[in-house]
Amino acid sequence: MKRSDRVKEIEEIVSNLSLNDPVTVHWTDITQFREVLNITRQKYVSPAWVLGRFHSYDEESGVVVLINCVVDGRLHDGFGIPIGCIDTILPSPDAEIAMKRVKGHAHTSKSIRRIMKRG
Repeated sequence: MKRSDRVKEIEEIVSNLSLNDPVTVHWTDITQFREVLNITRQKYVSPAWVLGRFHSYDEESGVVVLINCVVDGRLHDGFGIPIGCIDTILPSPDAEIAMKRVKGHAHTSKSIRRIMKRG
């Protein structure tokens, strides 16, 4: 599937989400590499994923906003993921199950990679 078709598909999925819907998002993250002799797909593609709650979609910037931590019902931690980087976004009961309270904080599990790749 062409990326432009996938973006349209993701936009349709996002348009059907409601505030706080639990979702799992898989995307291709930014990758930095240094001192690499051969530039291969392994060096520049970094898959990432997160469990969270849908907050909003900023159409002007093309960014999907997810919340994965709420502190005392007021402060939020989350992600802004450019829609063009998203591979899949799926409703996910696992995101709700992953929420846990720790000292007044509610966190979801998350997996973010910022890997410096060398040679």
